[in-house]
Amino acid sequence: LCPAFSKRSCEVDHHVRDRTLGPSAVELIYRRDRLLPLLRAILVRMVDHGKRLLRMLRHERILVDFVYGEDDTQVRRTLLQRLGTGELPVLVASTVFDEGIDCPSLGAIILGGGGASRIKTIQRFGRGARPKKDGKNELIVIDFIDETNRYLMSHSAQRLQVYEEEGF
Repeated sequence: LCPAFSKRSCEVDHHVRDRTLGPSAVELIYRRDRLLPLLRAILVRMVDHGKRLLRMLRHERILVDFVYGEDDTQVRRTLLQRLGTGELPVLVASTVFDEGIDCPSLGAIILGGGGASRIKTIQRFGRGARPKKDGKNELIVIDFIDETNRYLMSHSAQRLQVYEEEGF
């Protein structure tokens, strides 16, 4: 888990979070490409947050796209197919990615949206915990601890507890 971020009132200042999340994503993408080809997802809760990350990663010349609730079923299906074939190595996804989507097994997930829900935490983790084509079941998960607000700190602690209880 990575260190905390700033916030405004009770909401995360995603511009501050992006300064940590963006470089973490870029490092994961570049470093791991040389070691093990992975399909990666960056999961966010807010559409504007996902769009900012999309711009940041494209600025780094990373082949990436963004799927969110306003995308129709065919767009979602196409992006997931491209992710599954490796044509699209990175997909930023909003909460539309949480349930009801048949996605390929992922090798790395960056949890950029926080939250406290046990079920959603397990579902997001499960996006990468599926058996891989090569038989390996390796997964890199990057999550963030937000120490700047007692509610967000509590959310971070709840996710950490889920990881420990589930043996992640």
